[in-house]
Amino acid sequence: MHLALHYIYNHSLFTGIIPDRLDIAVVKPLYKKRGKTSMTNYRSVSLLTVLSKVLKKAMHGRLSQHLHKKNILITELCGFRKGISTEDAAFRLTDSVFKPINHKMHVGGIFCDLAEAFNCMNHESLLTKLHSYGIKGIFID
Repeated sequence: MHLALHYIYNHSLFTGIIPDRLDIAVVKPLYKKRGKTSMTNYRSVSLLTVLSKVLKKAMHGRLSQHLHKKNILITELCGFRKGISTEDAAFRLTDSVFKPINHKMHVGGIFCDLAEAFNCMNHESLLTKLHSYGIKGIFID
């Protein structure tokens, strides 16, 4: 069994093809906020098989390794990075606000709600950006 999974995972990573059986998910609505009667207050969550999660974890590891090796991610990005959390982002924000205040300076801020930002992303622009980062071929497919 172990060798069969090893073969399937390697085949998927080298060809970019995920077996249909591993690409099946049960999609469930997850409540986000506000009124529970409005469909816009839910987001879909895909429940994957364990075997599929292992493959996706391997793909994530390779992508993360590439981004780290090529020094692509900016240091200010705190989410989805090993050893860096949203707490780090909160600390940086409060530090950048309190330092000037402690020196009797004014501080201003602009805050944007990016809750739906990914849904607004142009797919072609995303692919172009990924290609410029050296992510191409089967990984783009």
